[in-house]
Amino acid sequence: MTGSAVPAGVLANARAFDWADALEYVRRVASALGVRVEVTRAWMDQLPAHKGAPMPAPATDPAAVAPFHPGRVARVFVRAGRDLVDVALAGELSPAACRAFGLPARSCAFEIDMDALISQMSDQPIQVKGVSTFPLAKEDIALVVPSDIPASRVEQIVRQGAGQLAESVTLFDIYEGDQVPEGYRSLAFALRLRAADHTLTAKESSQVREQGRREGSQVLGASCALTIPSARPVESAVWHPTHLGRCAHRFDRSSLYHWYMHILVTAASKHGATDEVADAIAKRLEAAGFHR
Repeated sequence: MTGSAVPAGVLANARAFDWADALEYVRRVASALGVRVEVTRAWMDQLPAHKGAPMPAPATDPAAVAPFHPGRVARVFVRAGRDLVDVALAGELSPAACRAFGLPARSCAFEIDMDALISQMSDQPIQVKGVSTFPLAKEDIALVVPSDIPASRVEQIVRQGAGQLAESVTLFDIYEGDQVPEGYRSLAFALRLRAADHTLTAKESSQVREQGRREGSQVLGASCALTIPSARPVESAVWHPTHLGRCAHRFDRSSLYHWYMHILVTAASKHGATDEVADAIAKRLEAAGFHR
């Protein structure tokens, strides 16, 4: 896979194929066969040790994942009871492989073991789930976990916490930087919840979010990022402070005013700031267009 995955146009710039495209093709093949797959890292410089459900052990020798780039390749597997069945590798080819085959730098590829994948197909008739006519509820949750825990493992825990109400769980943001401890990252997931027999209340949807937080804490030792108060958000959410700027459009300006005030005044109070400082902060926010 090389060249432009998305051609240049009026609404978007051209985008080259990358490892995520290769992984998406594997997911599509598995979905067409009705097989639910999980993804984890295929290579790490040392083996991680974490409690919880078993995960495939990553290779520690780069030669074991050749011709892929060791840091840019994913292992796709199926959880079959207690067995973990490897079905594919997907990612970016190593520079040496690209040179050897005369390919452009950073070309991508995927390798599927179709026999293994087909063996995981169910021999039972497909059970079609009824379509609920009740509205969708939306919650977002961000968990701070060690960087070597695969995102798929964290997603699995969030799904377990959401239970039968989870219509979808989607990873939409990864943050690594000054606001989280070294060796950790914040993974933010969008939860789409729906009940089959009633409209979910705000209390029910927030309980799902809290259950996901508890599951993450108990199983992975995860900590939870800051929670936006759900007084008047378009979507109640859980955000790390650095997420606020890029996602401000998801909330009305009054909700943002109160949350920005909370962050700024709390930070100022740690340095002995007075009420006058809080008033000055409020005036600056109002001058910028935020209102109480």
